[in-house]
Amino acid sequence: RDWRALALTHSSSRWSRGTTSATLTTTGPTSRSVAGAGRSRSRLIGDVKFKDSLSSNPEDVGQRGAFVGLGNTEPGTSADVFGLEQRGAVGDGDFRPSDGGGYVAYKKADYAHALSRSDTDVQMYLFETFGGWCNAVKRLFYQMKDKVRNKLSKRQHEDEASWSTRSWLSLQAQRMSVALQLAAAEEIATELRLAAASEDAAVA
Repeated sequence: RDWRALALTHSSSRWSRGTTSATLTTTGPTSRSVAGAGRSRSRLIGDVKFKDSLSSNPEDVGQRGAFVGLGNTEPGTSADVFGLEQRGAVGDGDFRPSDGGGYVAYKKADYAHALSRSDTDVQMYLFETFGGWCNAVKRLFYQMKDKVRNKLSKRQHEDEASWSTRSWLSLQAQRMSVALQLAAAEEIATELRLAAASEDAAVA
């Protein structure tokens, strides 16, 4: 579902589609400008995540998301992408975000090999279904905005912009938000069709 999202901003990228994420890989001179959103490297791997901060089971809904932006999605997603170093001991109790104390178990990064390379920059681009964008996404969009001086092209101005999108950033942010919500709606529709098909099969 996530492959639609960053494709709006980098049409020449290579994508690997998954159920909850998509991977964007760029190499060569083109990627240097994009990689500037993180560290300046010659190769960028951007893992796009699109997650819901809630759950169908109320008991699984984290409380941190009510007080911290992306609090229910970013910590776990970051741990998957970048891994975790062990801290403390098992007897120290669970990790406490409030003071940084407690035990953190080692977790191998999904991109451990890429992170070990000096020529590669790994970025996590996290979106939430309720509209949240992580800081890496915002940095990327602001960098692209600066490259075009936040101005629309003639074609964008005539064919794409509306009264509410009179700058490059407002247009692209709106397009991204629409693409994300369409992707979420498509997944819901797909799940409902699968559920209906299962019910029909059971009746038959």
